[in-house]
Amino acid sequence: MKTPTDRLTFGVLGTAGTIVTRIAPAELRGEAVGVSAALSALAGEIGGIAGTALVLALRGISSRTRIRLEEQPPVAGDD
Repeated sequence: MKTPTDRLTFGVLGTAGTIVTRIAPAELRGEAVGVSAALSALAGEIGGIAGTALVLALRGISSRTRIRLEEQPPVAGDD
């Protein structure tokens, strides 16, 4: 199932390849496309690592908040 983010990502990647192909001189076109593809792959890996770190950090904040709520004294009338 495609999401709006998937459409945006593939649209940008396709456009970037087209721009690199049109801008690069003929004798350097292969190298330019290769560098562009490598940088796109690297950005995908960095994004995955950063996203994982963000989720883990937010989960840690959520866990600490939950613990604080559990440590509160019971409210009168709550049985």
